[in-house]
Formats: sequence, structure tokens, C-alpha cells
Amino acid sequence: MAQIVLVGITCFATVGMLSAVGSLGAGGTQDVALSDIANGVLYGMFALTGLVSGGGGSTILGSFVGAVISLAINVRSGALSAVSTTTYLVFIIVMVVRPDGTQVKLEAASTPRHEFRSLIHVLKDPRMISLIPMFFASNYFYAYQGAVNVFYFDGPTRAVNATLEAAGAIVGALIFGFLVLDSSYFKRRTRGYLGLAFVIMTTVTVWSCGLAWQVTFTRHTASPKLHCNEKSYRAKGALYFFYYFGDASYQALAYWIMGAISNDPFTLARYAGFYRAFQSAGAAGSFGMDAVASPYLNEIVSVL
Repeated sequence: MAQIVLVGITCFATVGMLSAVGSLGAGGTQDVALSDIANGVLYGMFALTGLVSGGGGSTILGSFVGAVISLAINVRSGALSAVSTTTYLVFIIVMVVRPDGTQVKLEAASTPRHEFRSLIHVLKDPRMISLIPMFFASNYFYAYQGAVNVFYFDGPTRAVNATLEAAGAIVGALIFGFLVLDSSYFKRRTRGYLGLAFVIMTTVTVWSCGLAWQVTFTRHTASPKLHCNEKSYRAKGALYFFYYFGDASYQALAYWIMGAISNDPFTLARYAGFYRAFQSAGAAGSFGMDAVASPYLNEIVSVL
């Protein structure tokens, strides 16, 4: 849990901020096409590097952070001839002991040949191959939701929608995680089936509502920008909340499934890289689709 909290704090100030800007629709700008192209390139690079980042980053995720911590603390103290006591205290805090009494250890770095073989092993794993459709679809809807946010709502309301999205993701992850995936009342296999049923039910319900709204307008519909104070906004604001409520549950289930396949941290790191590669490939494709002004109905149908 201590490590999860540390990772959460780190993501809060890095990728979390990127996600916050992206949730505004078009990165907070009015030029949707430009934002789509930029995001398409971004996620395309994610897809290319995802397959190799899992193995390499797992040994570099301790040496690099440790070096940065040491440098930051000791440079500030004005001397590097002797490591300060604070440095050791930070390392002790980071290197926690698990509840079962086992210590967190830094494994020796593996060779490039070993990493390449491990990557091939992941690519040949039938369980991971079967999960590719789930991985590919996991971020596919971002372009559509951002584009509609820009098209349908004014500036302040886009910010409200972004806030609702973040709130939905937090609530969804907590409820789905604590009450379903990590519940102590059910065995792991049962939790897996319950989680799958929950995600299917949530996804079908939320996106059915989204489709019902989408058929009422097109890219060429002339209508004033909707403000959050208007009565007709309530249902749409709730939809944006549940879009990301469902997204958080979906992502949590994907990671939970990978965690159920293996307990080895290096294998899981490679699984995560595999997941991010295909997830980003799907996102890149969706932003490319929106960049050429595809009909919104086509985009939402492709999501479904």
C-alpha cells in the first residue's frame, strides 16, 4: 500500500496533469484537429515504446529514482563528499517491508538478450493474445468524448465535465476495487466473474445512454454551446461522470486480470508494457479518426 500511495502521488503530478488537460477536450483549445494530430502522434509513440518499456523500466523504476533522490537532497545541502542522513532515511522509507514480513528487493538488471526472449514469450502467450481486443479498446473513446466536449459545451462547462470525469474515475476505481476485485468475501475466481459482469453491465448501460444522446445531433448541427447552469445539462453531466466511472472499472479489471496471471514483478512489468502498447495503438487510431472529422455516430459505433 505504501508503494501504491507513492506511485499515486507521482502520477498525480505528472500523467494526471496530462489527463486533466486532455479531459478539457482538444487539450483546452478550440482546434480539435490539431489536438487530434498531436495526440495521435503521442499515443503512436506510446504504442511503439510500450512493448520494450516494461522490461527495461523495471530495473532502471529503483537506480534512477534512487540517484535523483540522492542528488536532490545532497546538492541542496551543498556537498557531495558525504551522503546526508536524510538520504538514508528516504531510502528506508521507500524500501518498505510487506505485511507478510518479506522485504522489497531490487533485482539485478537482466541482459538485453534475456529481455528480448522475455518479450517474445509475452507475445506468444495465448492468454495475453486473447486480451488484445480488451487492451486495444480501453482508451479508444478518449478522442470521441473530447471532441463532443468541445463541440457541445462552452468553456466553463468543459472544465466542469473534466472535473466530473475525474470524480467518476476516482469513485469507480474505489468502489470497483474495494467492493469487487479486492473483496475478502469471495474467492479470486468468483471476484473475477463478478468484476467481468460489473464491467459489462456498466459499459453497456453507460454507452447505450451515450448513443441515445448522440443520435440527436451531428458535427453539422447548429446549436449554441450548452452551459452547465442550464437544466438540460444535468443528464449530460451525469453521463460524463459515468463515462469515466466505467472507464476506471474497465482499466482496473484489465490490470487485475494481468495480476491474476502472474505474481512475478518482472513478468507483470512486461504485461503492463504489452497492455500499454495496444491500448495506445487504439487511442492513436481513434484520434486519427477524429482528426479527419469522421461523423460522431461513426466514432461512437466504432467504440461500441
